[in-house]
Amino acid sequence: MTQRILAGVLPAGSPLPSVTDLALQLLCHPSSVEMAYKELAKEGWILEMASGVHTVTSQGETRRERALEAGLERLIERAIDQALELETDALAGSLQDWRKTWLQRSQSKE
Repeated sequence: MTQRILAGVLPAGSPLPSVTDLALQLLCHPSSVEMAYKELAKEGWILEMASGVHTVTSQGETRRERALEAGLERLIERAIDQALELETDALAGSLQDWRKTWLQRSQSKE
């Protein structure tokens, strides 16, 4: 479930399948799904409404955004390293400048 939230398949506010429906889909006991939902709620990924409906929290969306940013940061670092290995200093410098600007923008959003 967390992977689907991180992938953006389940954005904030998305309703999750009922315990019974998900148990049927996964061919498991409903108590297993209930335990999993409780754990996800405890970790802040989902919220259980008074009606019993479970939805993705905005914290889940925030975690997704952070994971995407971390992935992009790793890609940029790899590109800079490869540019330096290939001795394309101009490209490495441009990537470093772009990274600095990107980091400043993402920090100003916080």
